[in-house]
Amino acid sequence: MSKYVKILRDMEMTKKKDPKDLKKAGQPTKYTLELAQKICKLIAVNTCGLNKIVKMYDLPDSQTIYNWIHSNPEFFEMYMVAKEAQAHVLVDSILDISVDVQTLIDKEGNERIDAGILGRARLQIDALRWNAAVLAPKFYRDKDNNQNNLANNDLHKDAIQRKHELDEKNKKDF
Repeated sequence: MSKYVKILRDMEMTKKKDPKDLKKAGQPTKYTLELAQKICKLIAVNTCGLNKIVKMYDLPDSQTIYNWIHSNPEFFEMYMVAKEAQAHVLVDSILDISVDVQTLIDKEGNERIDAGILGRARLQIDALRWNAAVLAPKFYRDKDNNQNNLANNDLHKDAIQRKHELDEKNKKDF
């Protein structure tokens, strides 16, 4: 392809089009209060994320729903309440996972837990705990971790103060 043909093609692609000739991209929005309430109810009672809920219940695309969240304050409020309620469902599922860990019987007849199964259960529980803490920090944030951070901060301040005291004590005039 010659250089001039490419330039002409680029010019053709950047030529302004008449607005009458343009078609609307995508489907028109189907936002209704009833649909928003349905979406929020489904979020509040499921442990899975929005992408999976959209596929399971034949809802509009998740990007469309995110656009609604950003453009509609009422839907945003309903969505945030639903996500906080979802945190409680996530915590309930942690109990289910910890109770349902499969055990195996070894050659000697002892009941054992497979290390791989246990590791997978721990990973699921940690992920659910983290999500619950992010969605509902009032209820599920790690309070011990915050206290440890405060204690470490106090130790750091003490260390800095002690360093300054030693610097003053060992200061030499040259």
